[in-house]
Amino acid sequence: MEVFAPVAACWCCLLMVIVFLSASAIAQTTTNAPIARPGCPTHCGNLTVPYPFGIGIGSQCALDSGFQIICDTSISGQPRAFFSGWNGLRFVYNISETQISVKHSPSIPTKCYDSNGALLRKPPFLYSTHWILPIQRYYHYSLSPENKLTTVGCDDTLVISDGTNITSSCTSTCSNASQVPDNGTCSGIGCCQLPLPKSPNKVYNISMLSAWNHTRVWSFNPCGYMFTGDTSRFRFLGASDLSNPNFTRRVFENVPVVLDWTVGDLSCKEAQSSSGYACQANSHCVDSDTGFGGYRCECDYGYEGNPYLTQGCVMALDKPIGNLSCNEAQKRSGYACQANSYCVDSGTGKGGYMCRCDDGYEGNPYLSPGCTDIDECKSPENNTCILQCNNIPGGFKCSCLQGYYGDGRKDGQGCLLMNKKSISWFKFFLGIGLGIFALVAVATSLCYIIKKTNRANMRLKFFEQNGGFLLKQKIASSDGSEVTKIYSAKQLTEATNNYAQDMILGRGGNGIVFKGILPNMLEVAIKRSKTVDDTQIEQFINEVVILSRINHRHVVKFLGCCLEAEVPLLVYEYISNGTLHHHIHRHTGASDWLSWENRLRIAIEAAGALAYLHSAASMPIIHRDVKSTNILIDENYTTKISDFGASRLVPLDHTHVATLVQGTLGYLDPEYFQTSRLTEKSDVYSFGVVLAELLTERKPVSPNMNEEEDRNLSAFFVRSVNENRLFQILVPRLVKEGTLEQLQRIAELVKRCLQLKGEDRPKMKEVASELEHIRYSAEHSWAEPRFILEEDKASDLYPVTISP
Repeated sequence: MEVFAPVAACWCCLLMVIVFLSASAIAQTTTNAPIARPGCPTHCGNLTVPYPFGIGIGSQCALDSGFQIICDTSISGQPRAFFSGWNGLRFVYNISETQISVKHSPSIPTKCYDSNGALLRKPPFLYSTHWILPIQRYYHYSLSPENKLTTVGCDDTLVISDGTNITSSCTSTCSNASQVPDNGTCSGIGCCQLPLPKSPNKVYNISMLSAWNHTRVWSFNPCGYMFTGDTSRFRFLGASDLSNPNFTRRVFENVPVVLDWTVGDLSCKEAQSSSGYACQANSHCVDSDTGFGGYRCECDYGYEGNPYLTQGCVMALDKPIGNLSCNEAQKRSGYACQANSYCVDSGTGKGGYMCRCDDGYEGNPYLSPGCTDIDECKSPENNTCILQCNNIPGGFKCSCLQGYYGDGRKDGQGCLLMNKKSISWFKFFLGIGLGIFALVAVATSLCYIIKKTNRANMRLKFFEQNGGFLLKQKIASSDGSEVTKIYSAKQLTEATNNYAQDMILGRGGNGIVFKGILPNMLEVAIKRSKTVDDTQIEQFINEVVILSRINHRHVVKFLGCCLEAEVPLLVYEYISNGTLHHHIHRHTGASDWLSWENRLRIAIEAAGALAYLHSAASMPIIHRDVKSTNILIDENYTTKISDFGASRLVPLDHTHVATLVQGTLGYLDPEYFQTSRLTEKSDVYSFGVVLAELLTERKPVSPNMNEEEDRNLSAFFVRSVNENRLFQILVPRLVKEGTLEQLQRIAELVKRCLQLKGEDRPKMKEVASELEHIRYSAEHSWAEPRFILEEDKASDLYPVTISP
């Protein structure tokens, strides 16, 4: 043991020297960390060019030719950075650790028409029907997901296909300039956007189609445009963009393209075993997540600098050291924190610690002899003493002159003239006051603790009663990510102003819906159930988990739940523009926007959402209460399916479930009513009633009708179609706006949906497909001209027969 003592002492001395030299290096290098290779410029104008990028062709300042930046002053006399690593020479806006932003191509596909709908094929109009978009690597670069495909126009559909199938599409529509929002967002009115396809190493065809060749909107929007770029830099200006002849110039000058960059195309494991590996000392390799291979270098924790340069990364004052916690590091040799300092664990979750000076001390906590005391008495700004200040280690102390008492502080008691008799009485009453205050404080604290404990126990009881622990088990048994957010009862009580009456949005058979505003100012809809069935808790929790995984544009988004209240509370996104029922039947505040085109769009969106629930969700979901009051309209007049309180999950190996009959009179499937066998065709029947409601503006049940057989809308609609009286029951506006083919086909579709036997009805995805075909069907020409009906005259506009 005596032999090894000098050796251990030497090792301790050596470690202290290393810490001292490292801390000295920190003080000298952290503020001057190199950006580029020695002797190479670091800026081109206002642009910082970090290595592996480098300024100059063949200057050896870049890692290779793919990272070379050209700094040119010949255009405007000011230095401007250009980059040739992606589809020609491009101006460079910015370079970050993972991305480079470059100028958009001046060629922006445009389709312009004359007032008769003929394409203008001569300059200055760049006529383009198709656009090829390669999703692949070029040199070190690939298109970033921050780019989106955008179409601007009031009669344009953007379609992405892979040569065989359509992968995605969006439609931008509007009927007049005043309808187009100018809030800067692409909402589908005048402008719509699609994300880039995710499949790498594929070439996609991008098409822009027009239903009417802009003839209906030509007066304020003769052209349609499509482009890809950084969506954070594009702001849609509404009607002014639709009529702007220099719109393509505005996109070219203001909307950059964002590229993800990596080193080479090898993974970290492959690159580390090959020549030319770019990561230097105190750095590590990170595989690219772009899907095209390649890697990037990052400094290790506790280090900073440029990981691609020869000297690598150096220790940093504001970054963690090593991977040990404070408790572990203090027990080992080489602990870096010096005198008058303390240790702080890293907040990164990856270990390591930092040193900080104690209060009242200053200096470098890594350098010997550590932090030194601050003499607060030397500067009046550092102390609050009225007269005398006495410096003490780590702070200061104030004192009063003889004959005075107090703490001597400006922000405290100060200095008071001493009176022995008054002091005695003062101390007596002060003691009594403090004693009473202490008793009251203890009693209040006990009451508060008891009350808080009782509330906590009650919340725990409700949480267990409503299946909270079962939900946590299902969250834990998933892939480790939380599938739904659990709100506290306090959060939702505050959000609804204690469930005030003026916050009620609606009442239904399953509960009451309140509007709520969360602390982050997010508006939500909070559904409070009327009752909870203890025997159905497990099924309820399963539905919560499934609903939380539904992610569809036309389904109201489920945000989370609260289970620590007496009855469960479900939190959804807030939809501000009321229900479809509200707009169809022209309740107070309804607007006259329900044209044939908008009604058909609403039907398509709702059918698509129901088809998704039936066939694309992780477990099929039957809504069981499809009706116009459960179809919401948001501020952009987009459809949202809501209210899954009556919904049921269908196991993958089942075609139906047996349940107690539940639904709304007029929408209820008669076959389900008779057999209690719930299938997806029950939703199809209810949706058929909604379609009939959209076409006729009649309520599902009209008890005031003279004829009993006319009181039920579904029976009335089918009989009218069979008797060739379709155009007598349709809304006159639809007869004027729709084509003969469209109206015939949708009537036949409604009739099929309303068949009494479920097996005779189409599936919901067939309904959605048929509605899409109706929407894009061409307008027919008829031998007999169309004419305008008098409002009070009941006859068919088209003299045709619809087969029964």
